[in-house]
Amino acid sequence: MRSPGTPIITVIVVLSGAVLGRVVRVPPSPLLRVEGTDVAISCNVSDYEGPREQNFEWRFSSGAGPAVNVLSTWDGSFTQDSYLERVRSGGVRLERIGNSEVLLHVQDLRASDGGNYTCITPSTDATYRGNYEDQVQIKVIADPLRVAAPRGWLSLCA
Repeated sequence: MRSPGTPIITVIVVLSGAVLGRVVRVPPSPLLRVEGTDVAISCNVSDYEGPREQNFEWRFSSGAGPAVNVLSTWDGSFTQDSYLERVRSGGVRLERIGNSEVLLHVQDLRASDGGNYTCITPSTDATYRGNYEDQVQIKVIADPLRVAAPRGWLSLCA
């Protein structure tokens, strides 16, 4: 019971679905992929200010050591040496889907491609609000399927 003269403190909690600025989204984690297959990871941004066409940067971290710069839509020198060959050959590339969405394509997945991919959108907003990056984990599993023919089987097919 409250004694006379004790102030009443009222706490009001408001839950709202309102977004308070930029929102960057990638697919929910983890993404499971078989070694040797391809993956396309989407990244989109909404509720932003500035130009209609937004820029994107992708970074990768295996969990051991610092993140590595993979690709950028606006900085041609962004890619670090460990990805240069795959980027030049088209094995790792970005595809712009629209003004506010890109796909990161990684072909012929290797076990070493397993880890965290972070999509970042450089700020074009007048004030810094919302989230400017999101992360997705890819788990690359070995392909256990092996095809073997019994001895002599190939000669029967000829």
